Amino acid sequence: MISVKEINWRRVLVLTFIGALLWPVAWSPAVLVQDPALLKGVPTDPIDDEIYQAGSVAFEVGQFGTAVGKWEQFLAENPGSYSVLLRIADAHEALDDFGAMQAALERFLRSDPQNEQVILRLAGAHVVAGQMGKAAALIDRVLAKDPGNALRYYDVGELYVRGGALDEAIEAYRGALAAEPGLAVAQKQIGLVLVRRRDLSGAAEAFEVFLEMESANSTDAEIVRQLLEVIEAQLAAQR
Repeated sequence: MISVKEINWRRVLVLTFIGALLWPVAWSPAVLVQDPALLKGVPTDPIDDEIYQAGSVAFEVGQFGTAVGKWEQFLAENPGSYSVLLRIADAHEALDDFGAMQAALERFLRSDPQNEQVILRLAGAHVVAGQMGKAAALIDRVLAKDPGNALRYYDVGELYVRGGALDEAIEAYRGALAAEPGLAVAQKQIGLVLVRRRDLSGAAEAFEVFLEMESANSTDAEIVRQLLEVIEAQLAAQR
């Protein structure tokens, strides 16, 4: 029997990490992680209305259809409170009804057509639904406003990878690097996407570049070194 002390727990964690990467990633189109400018301008949801609160309670206990009904009732009585449409979109997403989710986001954008966070969330919903042309058109609208913003390209890469569009994700991460060549996290993500694609040679090359960009003592660098060691061992076994 192998003792606990003999187990290389770091290797176990890395292998677990690789295994997670190779499975399809569940994605919430609500999440954008990098560009703080995209978080501005989203209205605050109302919190002091009885009908609205009933919808919130229903959502919290998993009664998503009831939540939609309550929030739609609230919106009918308070048509200026269009931010509730974002909660309605959340509920439709929880029901895996991406068509209804898209419709809710489109209704929101009729009231706030320049809201870039919601535009990208809608684009993400189109990616999940396989509607790549519609997604690309929305993404292009956002990127065209600030073509030198590396973090927006990065967010687009995250959007694509969570929707399973791996080629488009790599292109977006490369766009981030073109805008900001020192953005090491984008280079790391390219390597991770290549692992997802099972392109281990390409992933190894991407990670080598990342390690040249990243501080040698960072946590990310340490994780990538361990990941690269596992990848190289796998490549050697295939020769």
